[in-house]
Amino acid sequence: MNRRLPPVRIHPVCWLIIGTAVLTGHFRELLLFSLIIFLHECGHTAAAFSFGWTIRRIVLFPFGGAAEFDQGPNRPFQEEVTVILAGPAMHLLLAAAAFLLVQTPVLSIDTYNTLFQMNTALLLLNIVPVLPLDGGRLLQVLSAQVFSFQTAQQAAAAVSWVVFSGILAVLIAGEAGHLQWWVLAAFLFMHHYQFYKSRPYVYMRFLLERQQSFKHLEKRTPRICKLPPETPVKTALSQLRLHQRTVFIVQPDGEVLHEKKLLEESFRSSRWQDRLEDVIGNESEVKNGWN
Repeated sequence: MNRRLPPVRIHPVCWLIIGTAVLTGHFRELLLFSLIIFLHECGHTAAAFSFGWTIRRIVLFPFGGAAEFDQGPNRPFQEEVTVILAGPAMHLLLAAAAFLLVQTPVLSIDTYNTLFQMNTALLLLNIVPVLPLDGGRLLQVLSAQVFSFQTAQQAAAAVSWVVFSGILAVLIAGEAGHLQWWVLAAFLFMHHYQFYKSRPYVYMRFLLERQQSFKHLEKRTPRICKLPPETPVKTALSQLRLHQRTVFIVQPDGEVLHEKKLLEESFRSSRWQDRLEDVIGNESEVKNGWN
């Protein structure tokens, strides 16, 4: 468990924007925007810290921020949802704190109005189901409760692309002259591209961590998956769900194969392309050899 507070990195472009804001008289707006972003990421970080996650760093971009975690996909469902929602929750806490402070001389009504508008806009933007925004990440986690891990990744990416394309079309039509929308659109596009390229790596990490940390799933009610004997091991493993263990019933004889056995065979003996009936046959031969 890493209990060290994460470093905070400011993207180099931010310094250019800070200089521009000072010269143009918009430093107050930039300061309020940065405060909202920083508190948002602190929410994610505090929740992850409470669960013992490894937090690499917090990065502040010109248009947002990101808390980077060195965690695989096999975290408990409650932890993932809590960490995701902790960011948007900070917007609500900030709104409540600002409402109290505006009743005192500490916060002027003009600053409060600016803060309220920025805070609300960033909250609404962040819950849109587009990766890597919190709305997209939440969609990804919820999809994994219904579909297999691999299918959930594909479904979340597809929905994210559709929503992103629609929003981009609206923004270009109505706000084409604003540079920040182009910067944000470029960032989201690059993330979608990187997400698409990294899918095989993320899926393989999911399987590897699943094999190494299977104990937390053993007490849960298994999901029964019936497959024909000629099904490749690779295809069978693609049916695994994130927070539920799977027991395979190989028809028509009803032979039982546990996912732990398939994972061991895949990583130890590289039997990804073998059929389920081959794994069953090999297991029977081993048992007979001991008799």
